[in-house]
Amino acid sequence: MTPAPRSRAWLAASLIFLLGIAVGTAATVVVGAAAIRRALRAPVAATAFIDRALNRTYTQIDDSLALTPQEAALTRAELRDLAEKIKSIRLESAARFSTEASASIERIAAGLPPEKQAEFRRLAAERFPRLGLTPPASSTK
Repeated sequence: MTPAPRSRAWLAASLIFLLGIAVGTAATVVVGAAAIRRALRAPVAATAFIDRALNRTYTQIDDSLALTPQEAALTRAELRDLAEKIKSIRLESAARFSTEASASIERIAAGLPPEKQAEFRRLAAERFPRLGLTPPASSTK
């Protein structure tokens, strides 16, 4: 093999490798962003990730420890209770997030000239649904 074809082969291999990295990175960003959006937009009271995670945990515990019916009932009840507590925390967090975001919108709007406030509130009202939240009443004025 002469040096020229060998260097072309290395160049082609390098380009294929870099293309693979680029495609892999782009796919990861797209899939990751979609997963985050889906998690943010999911109804707060819906079957959550925590339900699925705790069901898998229960299955693994039951399989590994060969739980008796009493132990299984106790474990399942405790994991259900944990899931409900976590969902409650999520509900509280969503309400607090909405309240804090609304207050921030008002503080930002107050610092803007009157002619820019309406446009700012319109933009804020567009953004809230993208986060899975109801726009604050003040942003629709």
